[in-house]
Amino acid sequence: MNLLCRTFLVAIALASLTLAADNASRLHSLTSRVFCKCGCGEILSECSHPECKTRVPLNQEIASAVRNGKTDDEILGDLEKKYGATILLVPSFRGINVLLWIVPIAGGLIALAVVIWRRCSLASGVQNR
Repeated sequence: MNLLCRTFLVAIALASLTLAADNASRLHSLTSRVFCKCGCGEILSECSHPECKTRVPLNQEIASAVRNGKTDDEILGDLEKKYGATILLVPSFRGINVLLWIVPIAGGLIALAVVIWRRCSLASGVQNR
């Protein structure tokens, strides 16, 4: 019986260590997908300011959500609701955030069309002479 209890305790300890390692890698993954809110413009997991007042509370907020069993999408969604779309390294593709994806692409396509049009009009102007 004593051997069975020891084996059970060792199994629980190993499972806890595995879960803790998974949570640590998951926490690092999540903090690599959001910006620090101190205004430095760095990714939260890489914020290097020694006196940053937002890094630790934001890390704790994310760690708490991980411990509470929220999914990554739920955590990122909650952060986006609380702090705005600018906290996310890659904004979600819904609502007004669609503009964050569409406007740069549309701007690039328009610029490309203008360049092609100008080259074609200059080339035809040279040929007409």
